[in-house]
Amino acid sequence: MLYRQQFKMAVPASAKRITKKGAVYVSWETKAGRKITAELKTDASGAEYVSAESSTWYARWRDSAGRRVQKNTGCTDKSAAAAVLAKW
Repeated sequence: MLYRQQFKMAVPASAKRITKKGAVYVSWETKAGRKITAELKTDASGAEYVSAESSTWYARWRDSAGRRVQKNTGCTDKSAAAAVLAKW
């Protein structure tokens, strides 16, 4: 199975808040100049965060011994990640 890992990320200080259809989004620009927009979420303790996705694809499978294996393919393209998974 190929997937991208998701993780919580603190809201950058330079982020602008935007409200669309009742939901609050934040928008900011990365150091590389890429514009990112993500939905603002709040956890149980009241801290605000955005859910971000890794840039590379990960593979998860069960090996012959029945152990669950999870490895980073190192690929940003899904078809390239599928090729790496097929080699493994």
